[in-house]
Amino acid sequence: MPDDTNLYIDHADLRSEDFTAFEKLLAAHRDRVPCTDPDWESVMFAGHLSDGKWHEPSALFTPSRRSARAASAAEKSVLVYFDEDGRALPDRPRGPAPDSALATHLAEHLPLWSAEPCHLTPGRDLADLQDETWGWRAPWTTTAAPHDAAFLTGPAGERLLAVQMGEDSPLIVGAAVPEGLGGYNLGSVRRPGTVSLAAGAAPAALADAINDTLAPQYQRALWEARTVVMGFAAEDIRDLGAARSRSPWRHVETILANGPHLVTGIRAATVADDHLDPLVGPQLRTLHTTADTLARIQEIRTAWKEAAATAPGAESAPERRRLEELRDHQAWPYAVQLANGPLPDLAAHVTARIGAPVPDPDETARAARARSARRPTHASPPTGAAPATTPQPGPRRPTR
Repeated sequence: MPDDTNLYIDHADLRSEDFTAFEKLLAAHRDRVPCTDPDWESVMFAGHLSDGKWHEPSALFTPSRRSARAASAAEKSVLVYFDEDGRALPDRPRGPAPDSALATHLAEHLPLWSAEPCHLTPGRDLADLQDETWGWRAPWTTTAAPHDAAFLTGPAGERLLAVQMGEDSPLIVGAAVPEGLGGYNLGSVRRPGTVSLAAGAAPAALADAINDTLAPQYQRALWEARTVVMGFAAEDIRDLGAARSRSPWRHVETILANGPHLVTGIRAATVADDHLDPLVGPQLRTLHTTADTLARIQEIRTAWKEAAATAPGAESAPERRRLEELRDHQAWPYAVQLANGPLPDLAAHVTARIGAPVPDPDETARAARARSARRPTHASPPTGAAPATTPQPGPRRPTR
């Protein structure tokens, strides 16, 4: 269940009378009759009726202006899911996920991967699980749970979701939404597909389908997504210029969430020819500066979080704003430096290599030396002449 305490009222703070009121308001919406409640006002309804049954119903309610809760709720609303008969489904207290035979099976047969069971309570849990699918349609609903489901985390940061709708149903494995991509438009990114294996398929077939097919697809899609959002964040920071007071911190968070992964991936995907390229080589030689700048922003964020948790009066709005302004003032010059740096361009340069077999480094080096030896040599410029320089491209502005 996501941490959205700033948006919604926790169901644990509600009474049984509140859920009765929600059901009454939903029924009035179904019957298209006027209905009011002294404590709650409806804001939005979702779902539809079929043969007298609700299909994935949910609703948003706010405390009535006449309600005593209105002042304490601080303009928050409550999100409620219902079953097919229109009964409210309160969010359960979040505890450990139930035992999962699927998670155990996957962990046994996928070395280097970890498996974690999913919460499958009808309502909020199943809606959250639907939101986790990346590029494929969830085969379950908010009222009808799958038989079993588990998250898979791979050695290269892959995040997959394995689902079995019935005990004898096929096992479907697809991409789960990557973390740290913010709210940017990723329409240009090619999402991975899914793999489906018959119930009881051989463990070797499962491992091959995930490691040889889905994992490389996920690595490429994740790399493309990180490259896109890094470019968007850099563009937004450049557009803001020196107006630090208007700088949305989310752009810096996007850089921190994706920048270190891109630096590591670029270093791993770089080949000898890249260092000899007159455009790429100089950018690669500044990559260590990019890594140091990312580390400095991370230090600033860590110090800010520690101060927000321990500083006297940090829970008050004025002190919280002061700490945020100090954080922005310290981090902004480094964010601008990264926005004008080579990271988005270098990430785009190696994109085609992500998820592909790693070339033999010795063979690559030999080929690069051979190509270098075949390049024609040029006469040195006359004494006193200015050396020729190669113009460096500026950072790309990604297409929204």
